[in-house]
This record gives sequence, C-alpha cells and structure tokens, in this order.
Amino acid sequence: MQREQMIDAFREKLDRNWNDYLRELDGLSKGVLIGKSDEITAARFVYNELYGGGYPEDYMEYLLCFENPLEVARDQWISEQSVDFSEELNHALWSLMDKGTAEQDYALDP
Repeated sequence: MQREQMIDAFREKLDRNWNDYLRELDGLSKGVLIGKSDEITAARFVYNELYGGGYPEDYMEYLLCFENPLEVARDQWISEQSVDFSEELNHALWSLMDKGTAEQDYALDP
C-alpha cells in the first residue's frame, strides 16, 4: 500500500472511530461526561494528531491492524499520562502568591 493510500485508509478508519465515539457520548448525563473529560480530551488529541498523518508509516500500518485504532492509541496515551504533578502544582501556587498579580485579574471575595 502506498503512503497516500495508507493515510486515506487510516483517516477513514479514524473518522469512523471518532464518529462512533461521539455517538457513544451522545445522551450521557453531564455528570458522566464530566467524569469522562480526561478520556474525551485524550481521544480528541489523539484523533487530531493521528489524522494529520505526520507519523511514520509503520505506526499507521500497525494501528490499521486494529478495529479501533483511536481507542488503542487513546488508552495508551492516557496510561502514559499517569504522572504526579503535585510538585508542579505546588510551584504554580507559590508563583501565584509570590507574584501577587491574581488580585488584579480576578474578583476578590468581599
């Protein structure tokens, strides 16, 4: 299969997977959707990245073997995002207090 044909086939499959995923989400309650927000964000990110076709052919070829390459790549992406960001949040909070600019940008509680 030529690269352009592979990209076309891959995009068609991604579109099908994305549309199926959107149908799955349709009708879910707000609470359930909020609970799935990380998954939804990851799915959208992976879809957009892969749809661009800028990845090596062997990645696309491998993912084409799956019925739902979007789900496969999304789940792997999520699993690799399991990082402890507590130190980064601590730094962000310190920086917020240290700079003191939030008082000008956000309403204070009377």
